[in-house]
Amino acid sequence: MHTKLLPLSLIAVLALQSAYAENGTELDPIVVSSDFREKKLSQTSNSVTVIGEEKIYDKSSQAFMEVVGSAANVNFSSGGSRSKYIQIRGMGERGQFETPINPTVGLMIDGVDFSNATLGASLFDLKQIEILRGPQGTLFGANALAGVVTVESNEPTEETEGHLEATVGNYNTQAFGAAIGGTLIDDTLLGRFSIYKNDSDGFIHNSYLDRDDTNGIDELTAKAKLRWLVSDKHTIDMTFMHINNDNGYDAFNRNNTRTTESDQPGRDTQKTNAFSFKSVYQLNDSFHIESMVSHTQQFRY
Repeated sequence: MHTKLLPLSLIAVLALQSAYAENGTELDPIVVSSDFREKKLSQTSNSVTVIGEEKIYDKSSQAFMEVVGSAANVNFSSGGSRSKYIQIRGMGERGQFETPINPTVGLMIDGVDFSNATLGASLFDLKQIEILRGPQGTLFGANALAGVVTVESNEPTEETEGHLEATVGNYNTQAFGAAIGGTLIDDTLLGRFSIYKNDSDGFIHNSYLDRDDTNGIDELTAKAKLRWLVSDKHTIDMTFMHINNDNGYDAFNRNNTRTTESDQPGRDTQKTNAFSFKSVYQLNDSFHIESMVSHTQQFRY
């Protein structure tokens, strides 16, 4: 007579599955929205990484590229106050001193193309970040030959909700953010508004000018999102953004220390006004018409 023994780890998994079946517990699916249609992550054929809100909400004061760069096969270039260009699977711009006509990896924020303006990417009040590897030109055009990163802010809701965030740190770091959303007109108009201000002197001391802020951060991001419920089958989403970043750039010295001697420190600036309109008309359960238009206005000073 032979007796087969199940490993303890397998018994634990079976017991856990049984408990979930008895309690009727089901995990919320991860939804990918950067395709022609929203799909569950388990149903998409693309190589996609989704960074959810639970991994972003406490990182508002961090650099956007550092969070994106934590995903597998994703890297970024350096050479400014913030890294501006992304590489996916080894493909992408290696330097950022000369702006390319079409970056190899695109960046979309709430439907607006920020591929050449990634200094304006903020982590405050985001729903999720999606990283799509491989060519995505069919949907995103020439800026996505190696992949694309899409960013979704939190959407307007019927219930009034919001949050405040404040950060204080060394090097005179101070950051504050506020977001609020809810119903503006019953059964007609929803809205959400957010603002985030991030300031820091940076960690560089300029001995020539006797200043501690020549590599500092001065960033402002403001967003407004409106959802017009035209009918039961038709919705129009409007997004407005104002971004004003005036950062210093003073990082090079002969001794590779945190003390510089430059008489004219650099600046890393970007001022952006952008908007997007998205219309979705649901004809039936299997067919809908979706159209989008966006515009950005960039100023570098």
